[in-house]
Amino acid sequence: MKNPIDTKFIIIVTAIPFLGLTALLGLPIAIFFFSFPVIFTLLIIVFIYNQYKALSGIPNIQSPDRKIAVVNGFLLKSTLLLVKDVKRKMLLMLATAYADKGDYIAAFETCQKAWELMPKSFSQKTSLKGEEAMIYTEEIEILLHLGRTKAAESLLKELLVRTFSDSSGFFLSKLAQIYFSVYTGDACFTRELLGQAWSFLSDRAIQEEFPMKDFKHALYFLEAKTDMLEKKYNEAYALFTNTVHGSRCYRLTRLSREELDYWTTRS
Repeated sequence: MKNPIDTKFIIIVTAIPFLGLTALLGLPIAIFFFSFPVIFTLLIIVFIYNQYKALSGIPNIQSPDRKIAVVNGFLLKSTLLLVKDVKRKMLLMLATAYADKGDYIAAFETCQKAWELMPKSFSQKTSLKGEEAMIYTEEIEILLHLGRTKAAESLLKELLVRTFSDSSGFFLSKLAQIYFSVYTGDACFTRELLGQAWSFLSDRAIQEEFPMKDFKHALYFLEAKTDMLEKKYNEAYALFTNTVHGSRCYRLTRLSREELDYWTTRS
């Protein structure tokens, strides 16, 4: 996240009154009077820095329940919520945690709160960044799990009329299309989209922007779901097993394990 503290601004704001006091009163008296606002400013900076440090560690939390508790704690008391962009990102993390856990109703409700914090001009934007495309992709997947196919299709159409200012945004639009095709049973189109999506994984910019997103195993999972549609059960079983043992994403391992459990029960 971009730090809201502008270093140049702080230097200018603190330097001007100090130089003025030095000229009027002399250096020793100026230092005495100036020390109080400097200390106060430094305390504020340290406090905000510590909150940002704690916030940056949230994506590394593996347990959805723990992540939900931590994010909700921030949402209740963090002064960073004065910055709408920060609050929106926190809500998106919370929605992701609910989806990881499988509580898709709570995830959807949280997504709606994140949408409310979007700038009014957002609906007129023709080009999206990866971070902006992510909220579409997350909500489309959530809607599909809720069985709300029409709402997911409407949101997908809204996403696909946009252009993207970076490769991650374009990749996420492809990912949203794949989820929709898989969960609506269009195996043929999914195969075509999967081929396009795999070519993006070598793009370092995508991993740098979303370091905690396990896109590789997300595509393995979606490929396994496509194999199921095509009745390639052995291939699907192998990919679900690969995801359970290889992914660091709680949601993917949970969903893959559910598929394998169903497989065992059915056998």
